[in-house]
Amino acid sequence: MKNARFEIERVLAHRPPFLFVDQIESCEPAIRATGISGRIREKLEVLGWRVPFVPSWYLLELMAQVGAVATLSNRNGCEKTLMTGIDHFHYVKLVDIEQVLRAEVEILSFRYGMGKRRGRVFSGDDLIAEATIRFAVITGDAC
Repeated sequence: MKNARFEIERVLAHRPPFLFVDQIESCEPAIRATGISGRIREKLEVLGWRVPFVPSWYLLELMAQVGAVATLSNRNGCEKTLMTGIDHFHYVKLVDIEQVLRAEVEILSFRYGMGKRRGRVFSGDDLIAEATIRFAVITGDAC
């Protein structure tokens, strides 16, 4: 499934420059999703980042955003996810900010509005980072 930008923005509360996922390559609702992030230099420069490597917080947030798409894509549109904790994070390899990144995220557990996801970020076939991220689903005021 290839989602247009408006579909990603329907699911995520983030907007540029804080919207890091550009495209969803595949999504199995409530199971897993794969997303692409490009133009990273442009996104980071707007935020004041001047180092030639992708920062760990960007990788974590990219995994969280792709995971939110997997979690919320088949829901009513009034819910959002919040990152509530990081159980594990491993930055395997520095990556240049000119690279296109692919984040693969699977939902490990979800119960009573709380869950856990495992994410991995790749540049081509190279593993860049991996994390286990806890999250909560909340309902927005507009619903």
